[in-house]
Amino acid sequence: MNNLTKWLSETPNFTSFRINKLKEFDIKYLREYLETQSHELGIQQIPNMYLLKEDCLIVEKWPENVCLEKCDREVIVDVPCATAVLRGAHVFAPGVLALPTSCKLNERVDVYGDLDRQCKRGLKVPYEGRKIYVGTGYLKMQRYHLFDNGVQPSGIAIHMLLPASRLPVINESIYPMGHMLLQNLPSIVVGWVLNVKPGEHILDMCAAPGNKTTHLAEMSNNQAIKVLKVDGILVYSTCTITEEENERMVAWVLDKFPNMQLVPAEPLLGGPGLPNVGLSDEQRIMVQRFGPEDDPLRQVDDIYKNSIGFFTAKFIKIK
Repeated sequence: MNNLTKWLSETPNFTSFRINKLKEFDIKYLREYLETQSHELGIQQIPNMYLLKEDCLIVEKWPENVCLEKCDREVIVDVPCATAVLRGAHVFAPGVLALPTSCKLNERVDVYGDLDRQCKRGLKVPYEGRKIYVGTGYLKMQRYHLFDNGVQPSGIAIHMLLPASRLPVINESIYPMGHMLLQNLPSIVVGWVLNVKPGEHILDMCAAPGNKTTHLAEMSNNQAIKVLKVDGILVYSTCTITEEENERMVAWVLDKFPNMQLVPAEPLLGGPGLPNVGLSDEQRIMVQRFGPEDDPLRQVDDIYKNSIGFFTAKFIKIK
């Protein structure tokens, strides 16, 4: 449990982007964008980046020596917003809870997460509850836009310069729409497991917001059709680490539907399924789980352990 708690509380060491292979992608624009940021941070080096596969770009953290002096202007955000900032996001308006009246547009501000979840929205004075520093950025909205006009705010309230996690904050808008998409690595792996081809029949049974669906469309050169048949493939994936929604669901399918055969969810990049939850060792090595567990059945590269919780299984309908 301690290992799981530690893993859940840590931010990734990288950000992953899915690259649309149907579009032209030139990494130089991203390099130029990061070089501009490096000048603002006062360093010469930009984060390391590389293609894990031709449709998956990995961007690592800023160097350890990068840091910014804190200022005396504190903005409080809610926990979901703080979590997103630590993963490389800007601060969006709905997440802002407190903003001093003295803060001016385009000033640098320090962003703190409200650990106690007690900060009242619109607070003007310093927040006295427990808070945690999550990064520094530039204020892009004033109090009027956030609290005082009776309208639900939207848009970027703070353009983040450097999160405390040192993950680079990258605007996908540096490329034309549809060329590059921020997407968690295990979610990209799902597309690799299904490995669709043009003309194949595909049914996405839970497409929200649809990132994996568009990945499958790109892999099939936008020539896939929706339906499932005998000898068809079903890929089951979740963004959770709970055994009830993962291994036990696979065991339930195998028990209730004898015409569904479990097959290796290749490429097998995550760890095997959990033991003693309904699957044999032979079945456990066919699925893949992205989490903190170490299992002698399969060694996992660090890049696939340093991600969000995820699970993938693959079935073939045999009759």
